Amino acid sequence: MRINPCLNLSLVRQDAESRAYRIGPAVAALAARYAGDRALLDAALPVLEALRGKTGLWAQLGALEGGDVVYLLRLRRARAQADRAAGHVVQLGEFQRGIGGIAAPVRRADGNVVAALSLVGPAVILRTETAVLAARIRGAAAAITPA
Repeated sequence: MRINPCLNLSLVRQDAESRAYRIGPAVAALAARYAGDRALLDAALPVLEALRGKTGLWAQLGALEGGDVVYLLRLRRARAQADRAAGHVVQLGEFQRGIGGIAAPVRRADGNVVAALSLVGPAVILRTETAVLAARIRGAAAAITPA
């Protein structure tokens, strides 16, 4: 008898009589969390799009879930769109060695941190433009006002 790993993780439940599956408590909890984050996502998306447009770097919004960072939004660098349009990708180590990031906290009106906004890209760019990018990311994070 094979045991479905999704059952062990509480992702799905199986009715003993009908053998039909339904979502489990882990999925229900995730759905509830997503619904609660909707205001944050709605507020953050235009800010991330503008930040990506100004910098050409990846813009992302992450939140702590236990000891892990869960990325709620991730907008890739414009280069990925250009590569897609060109029909090929040139990889020169940008997504492995030599990658860097800059992040700033996103706070509710009460001052509590609910997420972090970050830019990810070649470390050489981040190193040479740290002051400008840091100011932009702090301003963008402050512009996100979740309910």
